[in-house]
Amino acid sequence: MNSPSRRTFLAAVAASAVGSAGCLGDESRETDTTSTGTTPTAGPAGTPTATQTATSTSTDSTPTATDPPTDTPTETPPSESAALAWRRGFDAAVTADPVVGADRVFAGSESGTVRAFDDSGVVGWTFEASSPVQDLTLAEDVLLALTGTNELSSGHVLHGVDAASGEERWTFSPTSWWLEILGTADGTAYVATADDALSASGETLYALTLAAGDTEWSAEIGDPREAVVTDDALFVSATGRTYGFDRGDGRQRWAVETEDRYGTLAVVDGTVVQAVDAEESDRYSVLLGFDPDSGEERWRFDSWDVTSTVAADRDLFAGGARTAALDPSEGTVRWEDETPGFLTDASLTDGRLFAGGNTLTAYASEDGSEAWTFTPEPAQGGVSAAGVADGTLYLDAYHDADVRNQYKFAVDVEGGAGRWAFENGTELTDLVIGGGLALTGGEDGVLYALR
Repeated sequence: MNSPSRRTFLAAVAASAVGSAGCLGDESRETDTTSTGTTPTAGPAGTPTATQTATSTSTDSTPTATDPPTDTPTETPPSESAALAWRRGFDAAVTADPVVGADRVFAGSESGTVRAFDDSGVVGWTFEASSPVQDLTLAEDVLLALTGTNELSSGHVLHGVDAASGEERWTFSPTSWWLEILGTADGTAYVATADDALSASGETLYALTLAAGDTEWSAEIGDPREAVVTDDALFVSATGRTYGFDRGDGRQRWAVETEDRYGTLAVVDGTVVQAVDAEESDRYSVLLGFDPDSGEERWRFDSWDVTSTVAADRDLFAGGARTAALDPSEGTVRWEDETPGFLTDASLTDGRLFAGGNTLTAYASEDGSEAWTFTPEPAQGGVSAAGVADGTLYLDAYHDADVRNQYKFAVDVEGGAGRWAFENGTELTDLVIGGGLALTGGEDGVLYALR
């Protein structure tokens, strides 16, 4: 299951009555690159209140594609600026969520610049594309950089870039329309075409070799939404249908008419699960369990509206009008809490389930007992789990008012006490966690590394 977009998050929390929904509009790019880290103190029930604000500035050199990088890390920020580890400037807005590898951090901008940094912020290499970076995915030793605009008939280009050197290995651009990276596994990238006329057919799913970008197989699908890769299969949610394919040769196992508005596809314990519109039900989002080989419906959960899921091993959790743990083989309830919740791929960690909303609730994943709650300050339309590192839970936050994705929060994973809030008055990408850092890019053209 892919991480939900900001638009999906807003729609889901609105549907669950846990926040205010809204569509994300374009914001003018900020020119001020001063960052602010706010250090909260814990209030009752793990609710932080902001008590200190610090400002940290630095100057950044911008290496070109032909010159060796000269960027060096900024000094460690003062202790009162607890959030900021380092920051690096681009010549345009950072447009794609950053990516974290074993020893590198990657980020891309609206101008088409992709840079690799080490964990202290030193630039390793720079790659220049001719159009905005839409998406970055790291697969083995290849960085997939999807570039282009979202204007009509604007052909996206997928670049296969050597993650170590920044050298371009190959490009892929089969049509004059858009592309979506759906997943990667075992030397193969799964990529699909898309356009503005949403349909249950007419688009193409490609399996590409990571080494050279060659097509292993292709198949027709509708406009893609998300996908899940397993050992032997690829399951794709598209407009109007959900598909099951054999990964080896692309043979279509099955196709079922569905409509998933929230991005809930998951595979757990031999069952494909997805929340879909159900016209015959009084629920607008019913969770279904499908047989992975035949697509036959095994069970249906319609006790309340499901708008998000997260799965791991043999555990399945659902969020929406309530929060619950379900048996993936039967769709029966293991435990349930009446508190609405929004779940992400990062919601399930080390025996804890973190369910977002305007307040985030931490549950014991085994029995659903509540460990703690966290309410952000200032209040947000919703917060959701972005990842855990070194005892800290990092949160994305969204709301209806401009700027809509402005705040990031850090919370003690054990007790829920707020550690800091970060904001810079600019639209930010979703957080990506790795290497002891939480990374986000801004419309102000700055990559921020937080810890």
